[in-house]
Amino acid sequence: MAKLVAPDKGVSGVDVDLANGKKRSYDIAKDGTITVDNPRDAAQLKREGFFEAAGASFGHVEGYPCVGCGFDSVFKAYDCPKCGVKNDHRG
Repeated sequence: MAKLVAPDKGVSGVDVDLANGKKRSYDIAKDGTITVDNPRDAAQLKREGFFEAAGASFGHVEGYPCVGCGFDSVFKAYDCPKCGVKNDHRG
């Protein structure tokens, strides 16, 4: 199974030509990708400019929230870059 990204944001779906002359349709998901189960379909879409989506997803990383504004920095910022409040993350 391949997760592919369209070469253009304006694409809402794509048809793949099958060996028997018929077509198989794929719709673009809300995240902008197409999930293709057939390796031949995936190969055809790649030849037409589609590319594989990145597999890594970092999600939410626990950071160091500011005591003043709540900004969640991934670095131990003693002076908040958003509001300037002094934070003590040594504990």
